Amino acid sequence: KVQKTSGVATASQSEIEQLTNDLKQTRQQLAKVRHDYEQLQKRSENVINLTTERDQLREENARTINELTVLREENKGFHRSNMIQWFLAGGGVFLIGWLIGKISRKKRGYGRF
Repeated sequence: KVQKTSGVATASQSEIEQLTNDLKQTRQQLAKVRHDYEQLQKRSENVINLTTERDQLREENARTINELTVLREENKGFHRSNMIQWFLAGGGVFLIGWLIGKISRKKRGYGRF
């Protein structure tokens, strides 16, 4: 009986050691899960603020895109207008030069006759 009891005690002792190790591992896992959960809670505290800020940034982005489109259209209009002004200025210079040339020829011609 002593040997039988000794064998049962040894088996019980190894089972206790195994259960103790399992308990340690479970406690470590629990501590890790608690830590991860606390970190998640801390990070998620600002979700409402971040959502509001995201919505505001989306609206601002849409306004900026609209403004950019309008400015590009205005820029095209200014570019066309600028080209027309330069064309007219060139035509004006040509016309003035032509008139000056005509006037100066007439003055020379009167002096010869």
